[in-house]
Amino acid sequence: MKSGVLKAHIETVLEILYYNRHDAMLIRKAFRYRLYPIADQEQIFAQNFGQTRFLYNFFLAERKAFYEAHKTEKKKGLTYKDNANALKKLKENPQYAWLKIGHSQVLQQSLIDLDKAYQNYFSKRARFPKFHKKNDKQSARYMQYVFVGENWIDFPKIGKVNAVIHRPCEGKMKNVTVTKTKSGRYFASVQVEVIDRFYPSSRECCNCHYVLPELKLSVREWDCPVCGTHHDRDHNAAKNIENEAKTRAGIAQSYAGGEDVSPVLKSWQPS
Repeated sequence: MKSGVLKAHIETVLEILYYNRHDAMLIRKAFRYRLYPIADQEQIFAQNFGQTRFLYNFFLAERKAFYEAHKTEKKKGLTYKDNANALKKLKENPQYAWLKIGHSQVLQQSLIDLDKAYQNYFSKRARFPKFHKKNDKQSARYMQYVFVGENWIDFPKIGKVNAVIHRPCEGKMKNVTVTKTKSGRYFASVQVEVIDRFYPSSRECCNCHYVLPELKLSVREWDCPVCGTHHDRDHNAAKNIENEAKTRAGIAQSYAGGEDVSPVLKSWQPS
């Protein structure tokens, strides 16, 4: 398999976050299912997409305007908390009463996404945030009260939406992102959490896979007694996590059924 294709499968099937503390690894997996909403459900999804897009763009404009007006002052920019407080006032404005129709947590997620976009920009992981367009891919995230059944997914204020559940959803559900592609297809990415407390990401040699019996947290570098490879603790752990991701992606790929999917890999770094 070509490296580009393998990377796409990894990005599609898995989202991996980990915290390298005492070899503990936190893994998040995303199960992606095709949705078939009826007309009424499509209308509600469209409302949620529109509200999410509007708030993202509205507060992006607010942040840019605030910076231009205060860039020489101590407080140069707006924070998530500033935006969240402003959203409460915005919903009380009769002009924006339509925002009350949507689920409050879906609205909050658009502010969180905007804040993450700024954090990624300042950390030099991404370009400056851009305004979202209506003709682009649309999405909305649901944080609670979503249930996956045998052939449906139940959403708050929407009800049970027909779905192709090609693989059981295993793990503690964290959130569900519904996406509408440019071609008009709907997908649900169900993110779940699985903690593997004893994965030896720091103690396993990424070259020959020998596992040290013990590695104190104060030891930041070590040499493999089998192959002689010199390791930086965090770099070695990062390579092992990447290899684990590829392994899990290869297993999950067999369940994808060749469905056309889009990448959703979050960045990860050792602590």
